[in-house]
Amino acid sequence: MSALLIGSAAFAQEEGIETVTVTGYRASLEKSLDLKRSTNEMIDAISAEDVGKFPDSNLAESLQRLPGVAVDRDNGEGRSITVRGLGSNFTRVTLNGLQALSTAGASDSGTAPNRDRGFDFNTFASELFSSLKVQKSASAATEDGSLGATVSLETPHAFDMGDKAILSMQNAWYENGKPFNPRFAGLVSHNFGEKFGVVLSGAYTIKNTFIDSYGRNPGQSDFTYRQATFTPDYKSLPAGSYSIRQRSGFAAPTGTSCNGVSGNKILNGIIPGNNISYQPYCDLLRGSDSAAYNAVESTIGTPVTVTAKNSTSGGKVSTSTSSAFDYTQAGGSQVIIPSLPTLNHQQLYVQRIGLTGGAQYQVDDNTLVSFDALYSTSYQNSINYQVSPIGLNRNNTKKELITAKTSTNAADIAALGGMFTTCSVPTGTADQAQVSCYGPKQLAPIDYYTNPAYGFRANGADAIAAAMSFVGRPSTKLISASTGSNGLAANKLVLDNVDFRSGADQAYYTVEFTQMSLNATHKFSSRLRADATLGWSHSRNHQTGLLAEVNHMDNSYAQSGQYFTWDDTQGGDMPTMQFGFDVANPANWTMVKNYSALRHMEYYTDNKYRTASINGEYDITDWMTLRAGFQSRIFDFNTAYYQRAMKDVINPNFQEAGVTTAQMTQSIEFGSGLSLPTGTPTSFIAPNLTAFRNTFGFDCNCINDYGDWRIWNKFNAASTGTAGQTYNVSEHVKAYYMQGDFQEIPLFGNTLRGNLGARFVTTEIKSLGHALQGQPLSANSSYNDFLPSVNLAYSLGDDMVIRAAASKVIARPSLQYMAPSITAMTIPTSTGATTGATVSIGNPNLKPYRAKTADLGWEWYFGKGAMIAVTGFAKWVSAAPQVVVSSGAISDFLTPDQIALVQQYYTDNSVVGGVTQANNVAAAAYIAGNGQMAATQARNGGGGVLEGLEITYQQPLDFVPAVFGGKGFGVNANYTKLYSKMHYVVNATQTATLYGDAPWNGASPDAWNATLYYDGPNWSARISGAFRSKYLTTYPVAGGSDQLGYGDSPLVQDFGYSKNTLNVDFSANYDISENMDMTLDALNLTNQADRRWAYQNSPQTTKYASSGRQVFLGFRLKY
Repeated sequence: MSALLIGSAAFAQEEGIETVTVTGYRASLEKSLDLKRSTNEMIDAISAEDVGKFPDSNLAESLQRLPGVAVDRDNGEGRSITVRGLGSNFTRVTLNGLQALSTAGASDSGTAPNRDRGFDFNTFASELFSSLKVQKSASAATEDGSLGATVSLETPHAFDMGDKAILSMQNAWYENGKPFNPRFAGLVSHNFGEKFGVVLSGAYTIKNTFIDSYGRNPGQSDFTYRQATFTPDYKSLPAGSYSIRQRSGFAAPTGTSCNGVSGNKILNGIIPGNNISYQPYCDLLRGSDSAAYNAVESTIGTPVTVTAKNSTSGGKVSTSTSSAFDYTQAGGSQVIIPSLPTLNHQQLYVQRIGLTGGAQYQVDDNTLVSFDALYSTSYQNSINYQVSPIGLNRNNTKKELITAKTSTNAADIAALGGMFTTCSVPTGTADQAQVSCYGPKQLAPIDYYTNPAYGFRANGADAIAAAMSFVGRPSTKLISASTGSNGLAANKLVLDNVDFRSGADQAYYTVEFTQMSLNATHKFSSRLRADATLGWSHSRNHQTGLLAEVNHMDNSYAQSGQYFTWDDTQGGDMPTMQFGFDVANPANWTMVKNYSALRHMEYYTDNKYRTASINGEYDITDWMTLRAGFQSRIFDFNTAYYQRAMKDVINPNFQEAGVTTAQMTQSIEFGSGLSLPTGTPTSFIAPNLTAFRNTFGFDCNCINDYGDWRIWNKFNAASTGTAGQTYNVSEHVKAYYMQGDFQEIPLFGNTLRGNLGARFVTTEIKSLGHALQGQPLSANSSYNDFLPSVNLAYSLGDDMVIRAAASKVIARPSLQYMAPSITAMTIPTSTGATTGATVSIGNPNLKPYRAKTADLGWEWYFGKGAMIAVTGFAKWVSAAPQVVVSSGAISDFLTPDQIALVQQYYTDNSVVGGVTQANNVAAAAYIAGNGQMAATQARNGGGGVLEGLEITYQQPLDFVPAVFGGKGFGVNANYTKLYSKMHYVVNATQTATLYGDAPWNGASPDAWNATLYYDGPNWSARISGAFRSKYLTTYPVAGGSDQLGYGDSPLVQDFGYSKNTLNVDFSANYDISENMDMTLDALNLTNQADRRWAYQNSPQTTKYASSGRQVFLGFRLKY
């Protein structure tokens, strides 16, 4: 990659480090080693020469060369890091000494930008920085907030740079991408005598590539019992009672009775308790092979023998007797199916611009004033073209179809209206959007399908046929099916009558980051010194999400002569997906009225840091320095989410717009870099977003002839959960510290140095969120922490050092959990109910992760630029916040203000248009009665431990014979062995919470980095490898408020993982002249794929993607 050759001592301002001029990779390694050896804390560093010459595309990939540091990649490049097994949320990043946060966006429309504390390194080019330092042991003088490490990034300083100018130019070739991807970087530095100096640098990069992948979204949709024809209501029944067994999942076996009423064994019918009189609907809901059905599906529950029950009493115990097959206490089938397996072609465009500037003024011999500024903007446009079955995830059964009539009678047709999505026009308020349902060129779905006057549908039969095509999974027939050896997940499905979706999913965002800082240092005397800093940073992210789709409904063997097959029995990186029809033919796709979606989302994320600090130090003796300081840091985080106020399926279609599928779609190629199983499509039809935007204007945030496309961020017709994603958190930290540094104390014939101190921190939090209906909610909280620390370095002669460190540290909880927002809620609407309410809610009273740490290390500097180091470390973490489900009264989870707002909503809507709404009346009464509630909420819970060993080896290979290059060769390698255990909630119910142990998210048990280099007089080269073993990426797989098997929103307490990765990179440099170099960098030489999976006991591939190889060729000019 392009780079700035910053040939100076990047750490000149570190006390005790002599400023020297270095050139070449070997010299820069020596300088970093000198810094490591001289500091009291445990650190690792990369000097400017390293950043400039590692074959890395951003800062994260530069940092991975250090021991204990691993990278998590996104879109083929490093985005975040883990240090000693702790992810980015546990690592603080400082820019020019000030804590900062840069948040990138997402690559698909439905995923929010980074709303956490983790720093996204992919927003910066590494050329902007002169040094990177990772401090792994805490000291009292180090900023709090990190369990893992503190990463310090420094931009160039004028007095360090001297007079110089540098320009680099490269073009990048991506194996999967466009041929022209320029990269430019430059630096100019000048000192005006010894009093004043300025430095400017900049970087510009373009990346235009594509990534093909197979994927599926693990979670709630993978369980077929969800969205049962009539959902079981186990939780609302009294303890110890039974609920009626219901059918769920795929079509019933062939021969299942249309009549589910007659006889005691009502499960002989397709829908228990219902007699389907409309024969075509009955036939639609049956036809599965019995063996296949039994393999992956069952009705809800297992028969239990009970007496004294009555099927007409709502499932409650009574004095009469009925069949033992009518009721159950068991949950639904938990066999995992691939609900949304998807082929994805992602087109990716990235543009980054970065600028830094600095000025230093030496007022006099004792006073130095430094000003630093950094500006960075990153734009990314990602479009995902996707094809997948969609019906496996949906249940659109309608009660009207049970007794439907194909009559042309107006009354009979009107009775079918409930089968289609409707739009009501609510009164607009500050917390609720008013919508304009339809436009001159958009019919209401009910009119489109039931009103012959419009010409699109002629009669009731057409309306019924349309509604039946929407049904989804209950009409999908299992032709054959099998599960793995443990029976927990399907490994092969052959299906008939499947619905499909082809979508274009776009997310584009701009991140702007600005930071300015002013620092002054002053020596009052030879013993007394002080410095003060004022700083400000601002990160803004605006992300837009758009989605358009076309569909192919009810593909059957009768139509195409083929079934849909998903087959994972052959092994490999991805299963076989054979769609059963030509997905590359536009004639097979259309925009289906009342089904095909158009979505528009806007995300805003804004955070600011304001920092003021003052530090002083006094040399009490020649070997003891007392240091003290104070810091005030204010962090403001704001995020907002907007989406269409209308439901996303209320849209015009191609007929209404007078366009064809061929005009509105495009052909997409698929499979580059992947090992595709036989039969997998290599092209498919997908929507053309430009055509959709030009035709419908669905991203205009306006009303036009095709409908109401306005977006809203509170309560609306599309979703009651929007308001919960708009919140802000303000955090004010005040820190006081005192630390004693001691040098060269004689002890047992050798010397001891180090520091001992403590930091006292107060944290005050103010947060603002919203109730479901958009009403504002606020909360305040605070906590204090006393954080002692000690760092010791004992010299064993001139070439060995034994180190020890211990501390108490904290990491503040995730921001997304701290707002008082209500993101989901259900209140029973049956009169007299006392149980059954659920809520998902934030917790502004969360306390931080708290940990005790210990480190012990041995370092042997056995030659110039050579070292072997072994370091053991341990972290014992307590009070770790986790999302759990717990039960109690409403007042146990909601504040009085929250209860009042929710109750007010139901009370205000108890009478609408003069008509009493019984459901809302019952809900208001439930809240007033303080009924029982199951709450999904982040709470401080169990803890965990991380223990590990780091081994580092660095040596110039001077013994290599001259014929092989002689003294130019060298090696730099490290290995980290890690053991981690977190006390997770693995099974939560309303009555019990069970815990289990599993690794920490992001903790790879094994990781190594190795670089073999040659650094000669005129040319240099190196090859680097970075390996990390599989690691946990997700827990839980899905959040929810229900126990798995008993509700539509289950908490899926399982794990997602990333498989082993090995990234191999190469870099070479040739000196054409004293002022010109030619550079060649090659990344991802082995085309390492991104492989991820979920479900610990029955692993399922959730991502298999190839980003391809990358080659950069260019020149560097130096003056």
